[in-house]
Amino acid sequence: MDNLYLSTTFIPDNNPLREALELCNKAGIKSVEIGSNHCFEENYDYLSDFSFQYLVHNYFPIPKESFVLNIASFDEKIRKMSIDHIKRAIDFCEDIKYKLYTFHPGFLTDPKG
Repeated sequence: MDNLYLSTTFIPDNNPLREALELCNKAGIKSVEIGSNHCFEENYDYLSDFSFQYLVHNYFPIPKESFVLNIASFDEKIRKMSIDHIKRAIDFCEDIKYKLYTFHPGFLTDPKG
């Protein structure tokens, strides 16, 4: 079970990531997938306060301005925002030494937020 990760999306939407991490820590969880339903935060310096193995998924770090991430969008603005978000997320992972960032391949239509 060493390679089992718990997604932080188990807490209600728009709550701080720290809330989920504290609950995971209390429960003795070792590996966490940082999910996409948290509120925007200026920085995540507190991630190093925990000794989790982290994975980062899709819509994280949460952008200041909300949008639906869709790299397959026919709308140039949405596609560019999506690709830019993914690039920032990869840079974020590199900066904090996370080994994996995953994202969805996209939608054929642009869903409403």
